Amino acid sequence: MSIRGIHEKIARHRAFWTLADVDRPLLGVNVDLPAEAMPPSNRALDEDTVLQPEHCLTMMDSDPLFYYRERDKQLDQIEVDLFRPAAPPLASLWLEAGIGMPLKIAGGSIWPLPLLGEDEPLENLRIGVRDEWIQAIAQGTDRLADQLDGCYPMMGAWMRAPADMVTALIGTSRACVELHDHPDEMLRLIESLAAAWRQIAAVLQPHVPAWEGGYVLSGGNGIYAPAAGAVFSEDSTVLVSMATFRRFFLPADKRLSQTFPYGMVHRHAASLQNILGLLELERNWLIQITMDQMGPTVPELMPVFHQLQTAGRPMIVYIYGMRTDRNPEEEITALARELSPRGLCIIIHTDNLAQAAQLADLAMRARWQV
Repeated sequence: MSIRGIHEKIARHRAFWTLADVDRPLLGVNVDLPAEAMPPSNRALDEDTVLQPEHCLTMMDSDPLFYYRERDKQLDQIEVDLFRPAAPPLASLWLEAGIGMPLKIAGGSIWPLPLLGEDEPLENLRIGVRDEWIQAIAQGTDRLADQLDGCYPMMGAWMRAPADMVTALIGTSRACVELHDHPDEMLRLIESLAAAWRQIAAVLQPHVPAWEGGYVLSGGNGIYAPAAGAVFSEDSTVLVSMATFRRFFLPADKRLSQTFPYGMVHRHAASLQNILGLLELERNWLIQITMDQMGPTVPELMPVFHQLQTAGRPMIVYIYGMRTDRNPEEEITALARELSPRGLCIIIHTDNLAQAAQLADLAMRARWQV
């Protein structure tokens, strides 16, 4: 892409953050690429390998620029607005690694293992930051920055919020029980996880170089921010009421959003019961809502979308194109009919380039409520 094309895209992203008048929302596509196009890092280690800090360097591709350019040759055939940044070592696992959760290769992916045994009391779980892992991730991130040499953006911190970390640490069923039976211990754990999140993000984010005067927040969403930012996900909030979310998790989320001037919260459509609590986060933290292949429909979510837009909150709606139970064309048409494109981004996820191009063209040509 030419420098002029990059700057034109960045101008659209800046307009997104300021809720400026635009003719259409930001648009992105994600396509499930074949296995041979996947990064070689995880496949370089044997199944069942438990990672050590030194793997942050040994897993890295020797020529990341070649890999990312080859990956994007197919996707660049579709004209969209979002960027596709490079991923630093353990891109979405900085917090798990940083607090010493064992990380294991399984099925070609990296999975964190619990820190607490099923029969151990919750008070035995103490959260601390492991310097050896932070130093290793920082080293790997610095090496990748040198290899990219400013030619490609690098995504920054994407770490799970305390709600998701609690379920990873002690299991989903137990987390729900502990919120009821031992609320004070759970509040202690959540606070310690939030503190670790902020500490790790503050140490590692400066190793991510700025690109074109800003930063690209995450890989699959690709939003450019004018200053440093981060992403947190909290899938587990689908399990809790608004009252429980406000008591246990929202105070921690608010502290996370105070760490950087920009950010994104990843949510799922099934967490409608407490999603409006996120309006208490800092202003430039956008809300991304993933439309699950089973769950609430776009028409069912429309009142929430309207509330978020009325509150002036930037928003991403993430649609799956390959779902069989719904019609993605109808979903895109409904969004165009009902929502303003100001501060709105639509991302379409499919399993083939032809459908991605078709749906992207539909979103481009739609008559949005300007």
